[in-house]
Amino acid sequence: MAGRGREQRHRRTVRVAALAAAALVGLAVAVVLALPQIVRLAVVWRLGALTGRPVSLATAELDLTGGRLALGGLRIADHDGEALVTIERVETRFSPGDLLRGHLRLGRVAVEQPAVRIVRTGPRKFNLSDLLGGGAGGGGPLALTLERVELAGGTVIVEDRTLAPSRLWRVESLRLDARDLSTRPGAPPGVLRLDAVAGGSPISLWAGGVRLAPLTFHATAIAREIDATLAALYLPPGSPLTPARGRLDVSATVERQPDAGARLSLDAVFSQLELWRPRGTTAFLHAPAVRVRLEDLQVGPDGLALGRLAVAPAGTEVFGGLWPGDFGGNMDAPDIREGVTVHLPVFHEGAYFYFGDFHAAQGDGEIAGSGLESTADVTLHF
Repeated sequence: MAGRGREQRHRRTVRVAALAAAALVGLAVAVVLALPQIVRLAVVWRLGALTGRPVSLATAELDLTGGRLALGGLRIADHDGEALVTIERVETRFSPGDLLRGHLRLGRVAVEQPAVRIVRTGPRKFNLSDLLGGGAGGGGPLALTLERVELAGGTVIVEDRTLAPSRLWRVESLRLDARDLSTRPGAPPGVLRLDAVAGGSPISLWAGGVRLAPLTFHATAIAREIDATLAALYLPPGSPLTPARGRLDVSATVERQPDAGARLSLDAVFSQLELWRPRGTTAFLHAPAVRVRLEDLQVGPDGLALGRLAVAPAGTEVFGGLWPGDFGGNMDAPDIREGVTVHLPVFHEGAYFYFGDFHAAQGDGEIAGSGLESTADVTLHF
């Protein structure tokens, strides 16, 4: 009897173990089958959280054993409902082992038919300004390395709503080849090349020393055969001269370091340039060639400085706009930047506050007599 009882218990144990194993296998199969849907939902959620915009994704394919991921029909909508980014297909390979160690290392990322829409709504405002306002950061808890990125058939549509009427620009035939881009501290810097056509003008950009976090690079850009008459769209009303004919070739070098800001050098050559007065009957100036060079312009990480910030001075004496004093005035101090608090005494009821004279770059006090004058939208809190 005792032997028969032990045998029955053994059989029950075997049956329970078999059922448990079958359940685990079924659960594993269900998880594997559901993985693409889980990945699709995770991508939509994560991109939505990063951009603050609605995201949709048509398909997701995942092969954990082979380390392959493919996404199809990605769309990020802008705040107005129009598409901000669309990508027909993205395919990449990754290392599952590195992912478990907190490092997302993508071998080759192939991006097909991407399209980006950029809208300029003010002198320094764009529809994606909120996406570019983050700090340098350190790459977050998950380090990212892109061993190679290949992009083909890209399009960028730029709409400038500061013009009346607004104008559309198309950058087409966009191709990108980038290697060794990483957010990992101490990772070797990467390189990239970008080619495109904008308004019939070829554009090429090469960048080396590229690090993603904090963003660091040195780059050279070349644009050829640009229509010089396009500059007339951005001249202030009542400008004494307007370009009526001419072509422009531009080459520029840009270096960005997280602590020092950006350094820019530019060489622009106008050919067959023709300038007209507003009501002229003949060209005011015709030049076969005009060359403009800008060397080692430095723009600090803090951006624009406000040269004039003042209240009405004490007494009844009239001061010219160039004078500083205890009332503020034309101080030309590079410290008056975004986030700074300035204390000024008030000598008259209402203060008669005024400000202006924006600088994209200047010395300590504008001792050379001028800075890099610029326009700006300013919000002041009193």
